[in-house]
Amino acid sequence: LLYYDKIIYSCNETNNNVNDKNIFLNTIIDNYQPDIFTVNEMNGSVNSVDLLLNNALNVNDENRYQRATYTGNFLINMLYFNTDKLVLKHQSHILTSPRQTDVYTLYAKTDNLINGDTVFFTCIVTHLKAGSGTDEANERALASQQIMNYIKNRNLQGNIMLMGDLNLYNSDELAFQYFLTETQNGVQLLDPVDAIGWWNNNDYFADYHTQSTHTYGDCHSGGGMDDRFDFILTSTHLLDGTRGAKYVENSYWAMGQDGNRFNGTISSPTNYTLPSSVIDA
Repeated sequence: LLYYDKIIYSCNETNNNVNDKNIFLNTIIDNYQPDIFTVNEMNGSVNSVDLLLNNALNVNDENRYQRATYTGNFLINMLYFNTDKLVLKHQSHILTSPRQTDVYTLYAKTDNLINGDTVFFTCIVTHLKAGSGTDEANERALASQQIMNYIKNRNLQGNIMLMGDLNLYNSDELAFQYFLTETQNGVQLLDPVDAIGWWNNNDYFADYHTQSTHTYGDCHSGGGMDDRFDFILTSTHLLDGTRGAKYVENSYWAMGQDGNRFNGTISSPTNYTLPSSVIDA
């Protein structure tokens, strides 16, 4: 999804072809069948968010997916969801830097919905500042504070997931510590797999690395597969199941990651976690 539908810098219609991306993404989506799919790095336009919806999700007679309302500019976040199971009730955003953070509240189409009984989920989708320097870490920390203050000031409760490209190098970073610190309204975010430590260039955490299988640019994110940049943090309510939904033990997975990809490719050595067509995609 890097620069999805965006021709910019060294990204052109050949090395960043959106039609190719839609084909690959549809292969992955068709295999995984997500009910909630959140993204970063999309081109900021209505046409782009609809392009993904209509060419990677709702294809081959599929029509159950909808998207949230488009907001933001340049590179944006977006949420897509399965309308057979979910309804988008409300969305808002937090003016974090360098990109806004989007907040989506959904509810489940439960059997007892006719009586007004359902389960709510809040998805906070963010893309924090990239870079390993002190200034970049400080900018991530400020955004993290703003997100946690939003949770406190809006008195958000219940089933909360914070997800996206957090660009964190280790769990000691202030941004990560702010996420883990309980707010005054009693909300604490946790890592479902409790993989706490120094993720950067550490093969001990290879199972959770999601950075990139490219070591150089040319419209790819370089650096190699040696960082855990992408996260889904969950509220304690989702871990203990006290608000109608519960995290399934051992279900957290960086799709296609088997721990054998440290600074390597996703296909060599042979990756048996998924069909070869999905691994290729």
